[in-house]
Amino acid sequence: MEEKAQSHRIYNQSVDINLDTVKRFWEKRVDKDNLLGSVMLRDHDDIPRQRDVHEKRLLEQILTCREEDVVLDIGCGVGRLADFFAERAGLYQGIDFISQYIEGARQRYVSCPNVVFTEMSALDIREEGLSRQEYDIVVATGLMMYLNDADCEKLMRKLCRLVRKGGRVYLRESVSVVGMRLTLKDFFSDELSVHYSAVYRTIGEYVNYFENCLFANGFRLIKTDLLLTPELGAREETNQAYFYLLRE
Repeated sequence: MEEKAQSHRIYNQSVDINLDTVKRFWEKRVDKDNLLGSVMLRDHDDIPRQRDVHEKRLLEQILTCREEDVVLDIGCGVGRLADFFAERAGLYQGIDFISQYIEGARQRYVSCPNVVFTEMSALDIREEGLSRQEYDIVVATGLMMYLNDADCEKLMRKLCRLVRKGGRVYLRESVSVVGMRLTLKDFFSDELSVHYSAVYRTIGEYVNYFENCLFANGFRLIKTDLLLTPELGAREETNQAYFYLLRE
């Protein structure tokens, strides 16, 4: 069993994961009694709530949000960031490809007139489903680790159309901290009790995406750093990193 598991931990190679399998994984993760734990892949302790508070404190520090700002959250899950932006921005729109998460988010925020949720894949962002053609702030958290390289590049180029001049981008991804990419491909996770696929790129790989797709279009990387402490569940091989970009 151990030999089979190890064969699905792939280091320092670019291999594709099955995106249909990823979607089925998330559909099975929906837990109406513990929505936060279900999207943060940890439902047995208080770490999801602590991570949520920690990240929102970071957003408050680095992301200047104005009353007139329009926000797009790509891969919003249960709308975890909706309360943060609903209090600060003019409009928050969250999109996700899991209908159960969108339905749950709509129920939670039914009384918030400046919060909108739309079922839509990050790989098929359609203008007719968007509230605006351009946004002041675009965020995506824990999304690109479930996309293959070509799709990550496609999403980066999409940002050039979605983010207006003067707009800001906040990305947060789980990353490898061992100096090379780690891919889990149909890897059986004892913690999740299910086969799991994800791509843990290095911070440098994400910066390369920005250089290839964004920098020539007026974007500038303002700040990047690791997010998790050992108390918040940082692992030996992986952590979470955030990237804050400005379009000038």
